[in-house]
Amino acid sequence: MNMSNAAQLQREISGKVVLPSDPDYDEARQLSDPAFQRFPALVVYCDGAADVRAALAFANRHGFRVTCRSGGHSTAGFSVGDDAMVIDTSRIRYVRIDENSGGPTARVGAGSDWGYVGRELDRYGLHVPGGGCESVCIAGYMQGGGYSYTSRMFGMNCDSVVEAKIMLADGRIAIANERQNFPLFWAIRGGTGNNFGVLLEVTYRLYRPGALWGFSIRWPIDDAPQAVFEIQNQYMKTNPSRLVGFETHGAPIDGRQVLLMRGMYRGKHGEALESLYPVLSTRGATLEYGLEGSYYELNRRHEQGVTAPAGGKEEKQSGYIRAPLSLAEWEGVIDMFGQTPNPYSIFNLEAYGGAINEVAAGANAFIHREAYCNFFLDVFWVKDADKGPAVRYLDEFMAMMQPYFDRPNGRPQSNQNYPRASQTNYMDLYFDGFVRDLVVAKKLYDPGNVFRFEQSIPLDYPDDVRVDPASPGFTGDEEIVAGPL
Repeated sequence: MNMSNAAQLQREISGKVVLPSDPDYDEARQLSDPAFQRFPALVVYCDGAADVRAALAFANRHGFRVTCRSGGHSTAGFSVGDDAMVIDTSRIRYVRIDENSGGPTARVGAGSDWGYVGRELDRYGLHVPGGGCESVCIAGYMQGGGYSYTSRMFGMNCDSVVEAKIMLADGRIAIANERQNFPLFWAIRGGTGNNFGVLLEVTYRLYRPGALWGFSIRWPIDDAPQAVFEIQNQYMKTNPSRLVGFETHGAPIDGRQVLLMRGMYRGKHGEALESLYPVLSTRGATLEYGLEGSYYELNRRHEQGVTAPAGGKEEKQSGYIRAPLSLAEWEGVIDMFGQTPNPYSIFNLEAYGGAINEVAAGANAFIHREAYCNFFLDVFWVKDADKGPAVRYLDEFMAMMQPYFDRPNGRPQSNQNYPRASQTNYMDLYFDGFVRDLVVAKKLYDPGNVFRFEQSIPLDYPDDVRVDPASPGFTGDEEIVAGPL
C-alpha cells in the first residue's frame, strides 16, 4: 500500500492508523485469543463516526474489504482479516442514560465494554443483560444475541435494543428501529456483526432488577450427572420462572474437575434458598457462597476461579439441546468430559427458558427460542504441540453430542456468538429457516459486499433454502432511510 495514501488518511481522522511497518502493528492486529494470527493491511482506530466515514471512503477507494472490531473476542477470529482493513471502534465508548423518556434507556457507544457499562448502570440501580466477561464490548456481543446471567429474567441482550445507529459502506448513517430500516433492525439483532455496516451506537431499554442474590453451588465431578439432570428438569425450558438465571460449568478448580452452578436470583436470601432446594438437596451439593449485591458486583464474583491457562490458546463450539437428556445420557457426557487430553477443558450450559423462550422465533435474527440450553465446549492449549490433541478432543466431543443437538425436529442449531471456522454449514446452524431474510437485508444495506469475512451473510443463497412460517418475509423492495454524517 502506498504510504502517502495512509498518511493522508491519518491526517483526515482524529484516531490512529496502524500499518504493518509500524512498531505497534503486532499489538494492533492481535485478538483476545492468540490462537488466531491474522495480518491486516491496516488497522484504523476510530474516535467517532467521522473517523469511520473517512476509513470507509479510504477502503472504497483502494478496494479493501472491511472487518469490524470492538473488543476482539470473536471465537473464530473473524474480527481481523488478512489483507483487510480493520475498523476498530473500541474508542467509541460512552453510556448516556435517559430516565425521562417513558422508561429508562441508555445510548451506548459500540466500543463500550461490559465492565464499563456495568459500572455506569450500577450507579443508577439499572440493568440490561450483559456479558460475563468484562472486556467484551457491546457491538459483537449484541449482534450475536448476547446471553447473560439475567437472560432468563429479561431476555437476550438483543431483545432489549430499541434503536441502533449503523454507518453503511457509502458513509450514510441508518437509524434502525421498529419504524424505519426495519430489515436492518431485525437483522443486526442476532445476525452477527460486520455484515451490514459499522455499528456506532445502541439504545437499550433498561430494567430495575431490585435485590439480587448471587450463588455458587459446587459438586464433585462424580456427582455431576445427577446434578445436571436435576438442573435440566427443574430450572431450564420447562420452568417459566423469571426469578433465577444461571450457567452450569464443568471446569478444573484447584487441579480437579468439578461441576459449578453459578447464577443470580431476583429476590432475597430465603426465597432463593427455597427456590434452589431441589438442586441443593442433590448428592454432593455444596453452597460455595451466597451473597446479595448488584448485577455488576455479583458478576465479578462469579467470574473468579473459572479461567483459561496463562498464555492459553482456545477453540470452542456450541450446540443447542432442545429436548431433555436422560440420566444415562448425562453420564455419558460427563464421562466424555473426563477424557480431556489436558486439564484445561471447560464445558458450559447456558440455561434457557423464561424470558428467552417467551420471544417468538423470528422476532429478530436471534432465532434460538425453543432450547433447554446452549451447550458449548472450550478447549485450551499452551504449547503449539498440544493443539492437535485438544482440537481432536473438541471434534470428538461435538460428534458425540450431535444426536442431542439434532432433536426434536432433526435440524441442529449452533450459537452465532460462538462461531467456529470449521462449521461450513453455518447459515443453517445459526439462522435455520430465516436465512433468506438475512440475505435480503444484506443485499439492501451492503450490496457491494464490503463487509465480509469467512462466515458473513452471502449476497445469494440457494432457492431451495427452508423458509420458516414466522419469517418476516423481506422482499428487497423495502425503503432504505439513511442520511449523511
